Amino acid sequence: MIGSPDPSANKAHFGGSLRRVEDPHLLRGDTTFVANVKLDGALAVHYVTSIEAHAMITAIDTAAAASAPGVVDVVTAADLDLGPTPPAWLPRRDEPPLPRHRPGSIRW
Repeated sequence: MIGSPDPSANKAHFGGSLRRVEDPHLLRGDTTFVANVKLDGALAVHYVTSIEAHAMITAIDTAAAASAPGVVDVVTAADLDLGPTPPAWLPRRDEPPLPRHRPGSIRW
């Protein structure tokens, strides 16, 4: 029992090993992992972010990516109408929404 005055009663939860019941089939490969599920017509996505923490974007050349075998589409932030960034806090009603960032710039 947790919280028992007898320290030996907490041994099952604190300072001791717990028998894990979910591991054997994972270790044997007797389960289905989401990454191994193949659905007909499903596409994979790959996100590329800036390697610079703070930079001005002058151009993005997507030609090489778009012409790679199997690529269906290449999308940049300029192609999307992202709108303002939702705040991490509950905004006051009179606060305007924050812009995502200045177009063409990166801030991490």
